Amino acid sequence: MDVEQIIILEHIALTKAFDQFLPLCHDLTSWQLFVAFCDKYLEKNHHAKEEKFIFSAVRSDSRIRMGGPLCTLYFDQYLQSPAIARAQKVIQDILSTHLFKQKIDKEKIDELIKPQWGEDFALDISTNSPLLIPAGDHVAGRMLLHFADTLLALENGAADGVQTALISSNNFELSLKTIFFHYREIQVDHFVREEKCFLKMCQSLILADDWSNIAHSIIDQYPLITDDLLTKHFAKAQ
Repeated sequence: MDVEQIIILEHIALTKAFDQFLPLCHDLTSWQLFVAFCDKYLEKNHHAKEEKFIFSAVRSDSRIRMGGPLCTLYFDQYLQSPAIARAQKVIQDILSTHLFKQKIDKEKIDELIKPQWGEDFALDISTNSPLLIPAGDHVAGRMLLHFADTLLALENGAADGVQTALISSNNFELSLKTIFFHYREIQVDHFVREEKCFLKMCQSLILADDWSNIAHSIIDQYPLITDDLLTKHFAKAQ
């Protein structure tokens, strides 16, 4: 398999897992398992391999600014609704409504709505690189995941920066369902942009041998995300 095939097959498996297992979340344990799925397979595997191998391969190539017709289309769509702004709005809306009754320290709120960029993106930020678009999708997803983890800690009575840990069952469920509705939407939008634009552009910029070596490195260093692998993860809840 080449890089594009690996990434697209993982997109299919991840989307299928969202649609199959998200509706089954109903209590603290099942939500914790779903957050663990997103963290382990989406963030620390799928997105990590993209950042480590694909982003790094094109980061210094000025041609990534050229894009193409489809890239221009998706760039315009992205500007209308950036993923980070979407994530911030979800977090702020939940924190500001009656559904969320905890008194949270201002420092904690600031932490939740602040994008956490890794060191690898310092150059991209300073040069306003187009890589900030797919990377911003990753960051937005991690923001929502961190917020969900914070809510789970509240429900479990173990959150820092919170005076009380009292949240009704209905509020807890509704808040998490809202978070993961938007988390899924951000991921799906991201997958489409990658498949229609980003991966094709990267393949055109990277030498064929290097593109092949990236695929080998991905396979050697990360488990491939498949339906069977994800099914086994959720089987732990049985």
